[in-house]
Amino acid sequence: MNDNEVVIEKFRMKKYEELTFADDFMFCKVLTDRPDLCRELVEIITGRKVKEIRNLVAQMSEKEYYDGTLGRKR
Repeated sequence: MNDNEVVIEKFRMKKYEELTFADDFMFCKVLTDRPDLCRELVEIITGRKVKEIRNLVAQMSEKEYYDGTLGRKR
């Protein structure tokens, strides 16, 4: 595989069936749809009990607008 093929493969959109929990889309989808799993994962990572998780939203990325300012986009 040459360098161009590697880049194309890296940015290829995967089929839904190919996604794993480690894929950004699936990670966000599972954790925003399942607050119980999100709470459990946070507890495992932090080693602390979490009473409640509220207001789950998918991550937002910063995009540069045409005027050079940064804005948040969902």
